[in-house]
Amino acid sequence: ASLLFDSEDAMIRIDMSEYGDKHSTSRLVGAPPGYVGYDQGGQLTEAVRRRPYAVILFDEMEKAHPEVFNILLQLLDDGRLTDGKGTTVNFRNTIVVFTSNVGSEDILRDGRGA
Repeated sequence: ASLLFDSEDAMIRIDMSEYGDKHSTSRLVGAPPGYVGYDQGGQLTEAVRRRPYAVILFDEMEKAHPEVFNILLQLLDDGRLTDGKGTTVNFRNTIVVFTSNVGSEDILRDGRGA
């Protein structure tokens, strides 16, 4: 992030283990009108709204609820997300990185010649 955008603050890290249940997914984009937390915005959408040039790291993606994948599909397909307030947040100037530990045991085992 500091190399690309001249600031370490340009790194947005999202710990996907915090999004393991369906109801937690609204925290990414913000709660819809009438729900608790509606006025706070989403963890992801607010961060990108404040800093549109950023590296977004989705850490341990395999721990996220499948509904999170549906939300991120819009981000990857269109380069934008609609938050809980109905506002479109542009992600076209971000770099998105996903990490996963899926297959790490296989890699370690194969690397030892097993």
